[in-house]
This record gives sequence, C-alpha cells and structure tokens, in this order.
Amino acid sequence: MPIKSWPENERPREKLIRRGPEQLSPAELIGILLGTGSGSRTAVDIGKDLIGRFSGLEMLSEASIPELMGIDGIGEAKAVLLKAAFELSRQMQLEIAEQKCVYFRHPEDVAKIFIARLGHLKQEVFAIALLDSGNRYLGSDMVTVGTLNSALVHPREVFRYAIKNSAAHVILIHNHPSGQLKPSHEDIQITTQLVGAGRIVDIPVEDHLIVTREGYISLREAGYIQS
Repeated sequence: MPIKSWPENERPREKLIRRGPEQLSPAELIGILLGTGSGSRTAVDIGKDLIGRFSGLEMLSEASIPELMGIDGIGEAKAVLLKAAFELSRQMQLEIAEQKCVYFRHPEDVAKIFIARLGHLKQEVFAIALLDSGNRYLGSDMVTVGTLNSALVHPREVFRYAIKNSAAHVILIHNHPSGQLKPSHEDIQITTQLVGAGRIVDIPVEDHLIVTREGYISLREAGYIQS
C-alpha cells in the first residue's frame, strides 16, 4: 500500500513533523531520505531491505555505491543520497570529537578523533597528529594511503608537516581495516624508525596508535615506545 494511503499519523514525514525524528524507526528515516518506493514496495520497505541486507546501520553506512545499488529500488541517485547522509553524520561526529579534544593528554583523547576518521576505512591510512608544547592539538595530516611499509612511511614525509607547522611533538596513527589491534612486525619496525627520526629532528614521537572501528591500541602503553 503506498504511503499516501496510510493513515496520516502513521506516515513518516507527518510523524516526524508532529512527534519528532526520534520517534521514527531507522527504516522510516531512510524512507524519508529515499522519498519514493519502487513498484509495489514503499520507501520504508526499501529501508527495511537495506537494514536487513547489511545487518544494521553501521554496515549499511559503510556500503559502497555499487553495493547499495544491488538492492532493488536503489538507483545511483538514491545510493549517492544515502552515502552523503551517512558521511554527513560521520563528519558531524568527528567535529564534535575534535571540539571536545582540544588537548591530547591520554591515548583515549587521540582515539576519539581518529577512530571516527580512520576506523571505518577499507584501506590502511597512516596519519600524523601535531601537538604544541602544552599538548594542544594543532591538526593532522594523512601521510600515506595503502599497505604500510617502511618504504612508503618515510621519516621525511612524516616530519615535513610537523616541521612546517612548528609542532613540539607528534602522535602517529594508522588504521587496521582487518579489525586486528595487535601490531604487526612492520608496525613495530616503522615505529622504532620514526621514534629515532623524531629524536634527530627534536620532535619527539609521543605515541603510535592503531585504530579500528571497535577500538585502539597505544604502542607506548604496550611498551613499544620508551621515554
């Protein structure tokens, strides 16, 4: 039955206006974004299909455009709309995290920002966060994208941004798309190399965090970086 034929107080748009968005189910909210259904299926039906196909909102938010278009009733325009909506939500969460974490005093402070920024990615990304002498967060830079190795993560590239922006010290961060938080031999080797380079240029490496969607590990807390 088309949504226009539903009782007015059950239609998603009217329900949102009168009762607030928190009263709607995820399928109803997706239905509002999609606007129209397909054939005999309403936009809410398609929303339910999407959530079921990807086993919830988290995996749905990470689906690619082609994966979304694999759902009956989702064309390119609707897939792009969904990706834009999920990315807007992710960037909002990142903005909130950055506003709250002006200072990096604990690994958890770093993780709050970089889990949101890197944890969902399907490629390994190596980043550097800059801090001033009072541990105030100055910004970050993505150094490499792709499989991590010592050839790609070169000290020159890592510290160029830190030197240019007069950082007092830095924190290294990279993600593990596999979800595995245990550092690899390569991770440890790169960390040792960059800690040594930081001593030479007088910009100490305070920590190296590995992040996933679910959490993080601090290589300093794990004993791989010594003061």
